[in-house]
Amino acid sequence: MGKVRQRLGKAYIHTKEESIQSIIIDALVDHGYDVDVEVTDNGTGNEVVSCEIYDVGGGQ
Repeated sequence: MGKVRQRLGKAYIHTKEESIQSIIIDALVDHGYDVDVEVTDNGTGNEVVSCEIYDVGGGQ
């Protein structure tokens, strides 16, 4: 049986500092979450990283 992803929520990271972005994303992944990431510019010159966070169910 395959794994089923259950959407848990969405987080926004409001910084251009890539080291901070990767620390947050890596922490989510290290704790067993599946994360879809999208980077956008919010129109004011600031970069926003949107993270869809999923719990991966099924056999591990």
